[in-house]
Amino acid sequence: MAKSGDPNLKCSFCGKTQEAVEKLIAGPGVYICSDCVSACSELLKDYIENDIPRKPFCDGLVYEVIGIVEDILREKEVLQMIQ
Repeated sequence: MAKSGDPNLKCSFCGKTQEAVEKLIAGPGVYICSDCVSACSELLKDYIENDIPRKPFCDGLVYEVIGIVEDILREKEVLQMIQ
């Protein structure tokens, strides 16, 4: 298992290294950086605001990422409410 300070860690989506991003979030065998989370957040916001139905154009991994990002957004909202 890689250590959190491992310079070889990189985002599984954009390829940026851990040192090149603000935060790198670990998943089961994958990593996503804060930049990609922000991009996904904007995409999800468009889907939610415009009531765009999800289409089966992609495999289950993308839906897993969307679920993770939705969880992160909910946690972020809760933290903002607490502060």
